[in-house]
Amino acid sequence: MASCQSLTYVDDELIGDPLEMKMLEDTEWELKENQNSNSGMDKDDIVLAEVVPKDTSGQGLSIIKRFDFESKLQRMSVIVKDAQTL
Repeated sequence: MASCQSLTYVDDELIGDPLEMKMLEDTEWELKENQNSNSGMDKDDIVLAEVVPKDTSGQGLSIIKRFDFESKLQRMSVIVKDAQTL
C-alpha cells in the first residue's frame, strides 16, 4: 500500500491521488524520488523512487516501474523491490 502508484513531486510539492497521499501519511512513510541523471546501469538508474518509513526503523521499497492508469483495463500498478536486496 505504501508503494504510491501515482504520487510525485512537482516544485518540491507532493502531488497525486488524494487517497494515496492519505495512505502514505497514515503509514508514516515518505516518498523519495531519484534525482540521479547518470548514464549506466547501477542501482540509481533502475530505481525511480523509494518509499521509506519516516522513523527509519524499517527497510523501504524501491519503485522500479510505474504502469499508468489504463482506462480500458481500469487499473494501474507498480513494480517494487525490497530496497535492501536491490
